[in-house]
Amino acid sequence: MEDREVLYYQTIADADANTNAIGTPNSYTNTMNPQTLYARVRHTLTGCLSDPVVVKLQVNALPVFTLPEDDIL
Repeated sequence: MEDREVLYYQTIADADANTNAIGTPNSYTNTMNPQTLYARVRHTLTGCLSDPVVVKLQVNALPVFTLPEDDIL
């Protein structure tokens, strides 16, 4: 799908107006957890946009690992 891109927005008003799209999802820092974002798909050749859809962003804490104690037999 090289002719499509996904645009993300912080508010439904921005998504409806197609303004203030946030960067790529890989560079976004959430402001609360969980957070609601809005997404639209844009056809890069025609500029046509899909209707906005709700995206729920939830960041889980990294697991904490502990090393087991050495067993002495």
